[in-house]
Amino acid sequence: MIVYYDSGGRLFTAYFKENGQECVQQLRYLLPGSIGRCLCRKTPLALMLRRFPDVDPSDGRIIVFDTRTPASYIEKLRHIYPEKEIVFWFWNPVNDNNRVILDRVRKIVPVWSYSPDDCRQYDLKYNTQFYFDSLIPEQFPETHNAVPKAFFLGRSKSARAHVLDRIISELRENGVEVESIITKPRHKDFRQQLFREKLIPYSTVLEKTRNADILIDCYGRDRAGCSLRVMEAMFFGKKLITDNLALAEYDFYDSHNIYITGKDNRSLKEFIEVPVRPVPEEIRNRYRFSAWLERFSEKD
Repeated sequence: MIVYYDSGGRLFTAYFKENGQECVQQLRYLLPGSIGRCLCRKTPLALMLRRFPDVDPSDGRIIVFDTRTPASYIEKLRHIYPEKEIVFWFWNPVNDNNRVILDRVRKIVPVWSYSPDDCRQYDLKYNTQFYFDSLIPEQFPETHNAVPKAFFLGRSKSARAHVLDRIISELRENGVEVESIITKPRHKDFRQQLFREKLIPYSTVLEKTRNADILIDCYGRDRAGCSLRVMEAMFFGKKLITDNLALAEYDFYDSHNIYITGKDNRSLKEFIEVPVRPVPEEIRNRYRFSAWLERFSEKD
């Protein structure tokens, strides 16, 4: 069973279910900030907002994603299901905001992460990033744009703004059409605060990804784990431009396919002109959702 916060179920819940995995919404932080925390603790709304899943007896494992999940949720889940194997999964970098949660949760359940660097720094178990089996094309796709197209999607982050601007400017100088979608938090009124940011349906992201030749992965951290842009580039046959130096250490790295800013000595023009090479199937299969699930069963 997957326990995952997915605002309105509009991002990935459907894809977990398509891949045969029961997915339960974790709605602890449906309301914003201190308002939500206060209401959840002190009013009957706690019964609605602090949802705990009914686990089928045949379910052997509960995987709880880190997104907006407080340590108290894990503590309660452990209390309700003492006989079940429960895993806490960091699908995001460990930072100052969730480090307190990590310190509490690791005393209760095993903690895993998608980031090799975070695993080394915080002594966590490692499992790769994944991509949904149901979304992976059967054949290596090809894009036939008369003019190369690049696509970027991400939240507004000042740490990466100058890198992103430079990449986009250089791509345009080399005749590449660039579409950039930057989502920003909303704080103008209560309704906008309640639904903090404008969500782009993942079906829209998929359409734009399939139509692009190049994906831009500007993380703002030069030693991060793999983002979904990396997975999309590998499975949909797209070139990737990234600021993540750590990608050069992965088994799927190919200089034909990945350009790393701050490390690559080539010009972007040279990179654009080199054809994409398919990543070997045995490597791609390692990043399928089904393979990711199986690795939680591996013993040290």
